[in-house]
Amino acid sequence: MIRIILLSLLMLLCLAPCASASELEPVLFVTGVVDKGGLAEAQAEVARQRKEAAAQLEQALAEDDKSAQTEAARQLAQATAREESLAQAVANAIQQVQTFGALLASAIKKELGCAQVIQEHELTAFMDRQREMALAKAGTDADPLDGDSMQEPEGEYEVKVTGTLSLSGGQTGPVALVATCIHKKTSAVLASVAASGGGGESLTGLADTFAGQLARFEVCPYLGTVSVTSDLTKTPQSKAEHPVYCNQNDGRYYREDKEHSVTNQRWELEKTGRRAASGDVSYTGVEQYDELEENDCYRCASGGEGRRMYTKKITKNFTIAGLSEESAGKKGETVNKDSRIRIRFLDSGVYMLKIDAVSKNGSELVDLNEKATGACDAIDRDPPPEKKARDTHLNGEWGPFRGSPLDKRLADTQEEPLDNPDIGETGKRTLRFELKRK
Repeated sequence: MIRIILLSLLMLLCLAPCASASELEPVLFVTGVVDKGGLAEAQAEVARQRKEAAAQLEQALAEDDKSAQTEAARQLAQATAREESLAQAVANAIQQVQTFGALLASAIKKELGCAQVIQEHELTAFMDRQREMALAKAGTDADPLDGDSMQEPEGEYEVKVTGTLSLSGGQTGPVALVATCIHKKTSAVLASVAASGGGGESLTGLADTFAGQLARFEVCPYLGTVSVTSDLTKTPQSKAEHPVYCNQNDGRYYREDKEHSVTNQRWELEKTGRRAASGDVSYTGVEQYDELEENDCYRCASGGEGRRMYTKKITKNFTIAGLSEESAGKKGETVNKDSRIRIRFLDSGVYMLKIDAVSKNGSELVDLNEKATGACDAIDRDPPPEKKARDTHLNGEWGPFRGSPLDKRLADTQEEPLDNPDIGETGKRTLRFELKRK
């Protein structure tokens, strides 16, 4: 295989990854390869035939054998013509790979305004700039060749164009072209298109399709605001009652459980990368739980039975503010792994918005009041309120929303009722977002 871009140059880039190769300013290296397949063997065979014919011609000339000279000259001409034909086929394949690579670069630049596309003729100048930046960085406390800098940057991608030559019956066929894009850090294939080489495909159209596939994976990430607010009231209650008998008297067992809670959540998030998010959350609420039990035949520890009334009330007041940063990036990185926003594009012209976020620990004040009166086991508890830690999270996927990865702006509002009469729950959740990309 013949590489159009020298791999040694790309290897040097790994020693000083480009300073701009980030999620927000990705760099795409366009490389080209020609796979000669069976053509390599054919070229070797033709070269052998030409060398053999040349030797035969030289011998015939030495022996002054006119007939042998004519035959050897004919074979030499045939081998030379065949060798030139195969070389021209390879040259044509290289040209097609270069042409397709240029079309891909143009389509990517047009569709992905944040991306820097580096082609063969731009590689030397690009490498010089990176070397200068690495040397400048070496003058600071950071070492450009330390362990972190040796890792593949998040924003580096390789667009590889492969042209495969076919050989059938001694004749070269059309060049089959395949283009793929690989995220260099994860080796994930983000885009792939192919031209069979039989004609009919528009390379320009394939290049546009390729760029659209890259947009689907947010090579240029959508950035902007996402807010989720919810107001929820819960008033569930349950009752249980049945007759009891003790001490030669009919009685009643009665139990009632009630809850009354009012909560308000405000998630104000900022999508800052392909998945990364920052922002704030405010979550406040009051929850009250009441328990009442009346038992005319409560069994005491002594074995006797009699009437007993039991009540228990728990009240929780809580306030939570701020997003968790426990798993944020190292060395001052702004990536917060506790908060993530992902756009998932579907083939039907719609997309889903997935949000995962965790709050910091907030404070919760728990107040308990418990009493029991009657035949036995009296209780009278009213301790000081207890302070506890409490957090919350937001996990869900919303949609579908109308839009495609070719849209430079995605915005919508979705209101979701949170009514559940079975448990006395009423409320509403509202999602609003406006995201844009270059």
